[in-house]
Amino acid sequence: MANYGYKQTPRCATATIGTMAISYKRTVVFYARQHGNRAAERMFGPPLTEKIIRSWRKQEDDLKVVSRQKTRYRVCGGVLVKWPELEEELKNCVVNNRSSGLCVSTKIIIHHAKGIAERLR
Repeated sequence: MANYGYKQTPRCATATIGTMAISYKRTVVFYARQHGNRAAERMFGPPLTEKIIRSWRKQEDDLKVVSRQKTRYRVCGGVLVKWPELEEELKNCVVNNRSSGLCVSTKIIIHHAKGIAERLR
């Protein structure tokens, strides 16, 4: 099989999908556009699967805009905050506790968040 200048990845049963560079995703998407998703899976995977290649092809226009050095593409750029007042007050509480040398655990954060939510209602 001709590889058309693409380096074929070694096939390994223990390989896992990790963070792939945007430039690598662009290469896979370009190859998939020319030859199809199944052919791209045979060429570049495993750990790449046809499903992963399909999702990358859906993001193709956005991947062209993203910087080549980035390794992740986040669709929405973060989650919108449902309770901004609570988030801000909780952040201030955690920062103040840490700066004064107090222990801050997950349970403490949840306890503070519940108290702030009750107060804001």
